[in-house]
Amino acid sequence: YTDIPRWSFCLETYFLKERFKDMLAIAQADHTIVQDRSIYEGVYVFVRNNYRRGDLSKRDFETYMELFDLMKQQMRLPDLMIYLRKSVPALIAQIQQRGRDYADRLPKRPKRRIRRLYLPSRRRQGAGDRSRRTGL
Repeated sequence: YTDIPRWSFCLETYFLKERFKDMLAIAQADHTIVQDRSIYEGVYVFVRNNYRRGDLSKRDFETYMELFDLMKQQMRLPDLMIYLRKSVPALIAQIQQRGRDYADRLPKRPKRRIRRLYLPSRRRQGAGDRSRRTGL
């Protein structure tokens, strides 16, 4: 999206709602489910990055986090989380392969910032010792 400050809260709240629906469905499932994206990624990486960049106001960030805190009360923690780590150049190459022109316009510095946000978010996600990390 071209006007990130204008649409950040709306878009991230939509993603939060969709991930929360996934979490509720997973909690009801009677079989193992593997998820490639978690609700925590959006909250602790992308929303936090938008706030730090100034693309999300303090009021909207606090509202979003309060909503997430309420949702967390209804969620079960994952049994296992795996974090796959790649170099920034490898990540940029993957993003470019997607063919999304807006991603090509993003400077490398924010991509590095986003990658750094992934690391501390694992601890906040509640996985603790149950998380595993591997480098690719």
